[in-house]
Formats: sequence, C-alpha cells, structure tokens
Amino acid sequence: MDKYSFRPATLKDIDFIVNTIIEAEKSGTDKLGLATLFNLTEDNVREYLHQILEEEIDGCEFSISSFLVAEYRGKCVAAVGGWKEGDNEDELPSAILKANLLGYILPHESIAFTKKQADIIKGIQIERVWGSYQIEYVYVDNNHRGQNLAGKLINLHIEKSQNCKNIYVQTFSNNNAAIHTYKKMGFIIDQIYTSDNSEIEYYLPYNRKLLMKKTIQ
Repeated sequence: MDKYSFRPATLKDIDFIVNTIIEAEKSGTDKLGLATLFNLTEDNVREYLHQILEEEIDGCEFSISSFLVAEYRGKCVAAVGGWKEGDNEDELPSAILKANLLGYILPHESIAFTKKQADIIKGIQIERVWGSYQIEYVYVDNNHRGQNLAGKLINLHIEKSQNCKNIYVQTFSNNNAAIHTYKKMGFIIDQIYTSDNSEIEYYLPYNRKLLMKKTIQ
C-alpha cells in the first residue's frame, strides 16, 4: 500500500510551493490578491514568487524554509507554511521581511500601484503576534483530499513550534472547508476583521477574515 511521506520543503519544490501560495491566496475563488493588488497577471505572480523563494530569506510566508510538504510516490501533493514570528537572523517581523522581498523583486510600478490600494484592504490586515507560531498557505492537491494531509502537516508544524504557547492561522470567513478543518484541530476564532470598502470584492476573495488560535497547554 502506498503511503504519504512528510518532509521540509527544498528549492527543488519551488514549483509546488508557488502553486500552493497561489491556490491558498485564491481561497477557492478566482481572485488572486497578489495579482490584483499589484496589477500583475497570474503568470507574472508565478515568475516573481519563484524569484522570491529563491532568495531563501527565513521567517515569513515567502520563505522556502517555512514549508513542510507531503509526498506521494515521490511527488508533492500537499504543503503548509509555518514559522515562529520574529525568529529570524535579524529578529524582524514577518511583515517587514515580506515587504522587503516584494520591494526587491517586484517592479516599482507594481509597488506604487498597491500603495494606492492600501485603504481597500486596511480593515483586514492582521498584525502577527511576536513570538507566536504562524500557520500560512495550506494547500492539498484535489486528488489527495480526504486523507487529512493538511491536519498532519499542521500538527508537524506544531511539533516544531519551539514551545510557542499560541498557534495562529488566518482565513477568509467564507472558506468553510478551511474553518471546519481548523476547528477540528482545536483552533477557535480569536478575532474577526472586516473591510467596509465596497471595492474589495474586485481584489480579494472576501471582505472578512478570521484570526483563529490554538493554545498549547
């Protein structure tokens, strides 16, 4: 009987991790915020994400070292990102690391474009808690769903969370499948964030986000 294996992601997994980020960003819709907010095509986003991941900067959602993957017959079929907030070489918040990577790789006109959209997403921007463990970008290939791969990868992240008391995950509030999975794993809704800007529907999957938390005893 074939079994799944689990391991840290490496540079050879970049194609799958890029797809993971894009599909997780879409959250079951056709809205890719990394494209709409930066005035890019999806192909542009794929290209730039490859370059960003190749930088190998630790400590944020765009770090190859943040991801664990599940393999089936030598092929990646699921991935989940996770890191301890602030646990990087320069002890910087992940938001700064992410902004630096985007600013370094993306065209100047894309950065200028997204600055003009700042008010649209302001209400659902969530500040990450220093010293907590962050789960981000959960994705399972359609052909391998129903095997609890997301749950197993999240549990592996929790095992490596360096005794963090709180584990956080964010999701759009209309992503019922993700919310169900997280609740089964003991996550509870900690806070709800909403954007009242009517234009947000053109840029992101939904106007409301949930911050969910699991406390480790």
